Amino acid sequence: MEITKSKIAALIVALLLAIVSLLRFGPFNSMWVPVELLCPLVLICFPDEIGRITGGYITRETPGIFVSVMGWIFLVAAGIVTIIGKPK
Repeated sequence: MEITKSKIAALIVALLLAIVSLLRFGPFNSMWVPVELLCPLVLICFPDEIGRITGGYITRETPGIFVSVMGWIFLVAAGIVTIIGKPK
């Protein structure tokens, strides 16, 4: 695994989202945020390894760029939910 600008940016965005969630929603309501951000980070950091997984209905490998883009979509969606969510 090589360290790229995309991976560093994803880690920074995830840390900022965790901090924003902690400040907005409090520690109790934010305790699952790191777990929710783990899936997009794994997709962004290991796209080729995840793309090679086949079995069941998946008969061909998925290009790593598609896996990485999907991880960014999930990360941005988590950010949108964090920013526009209503504090309890």
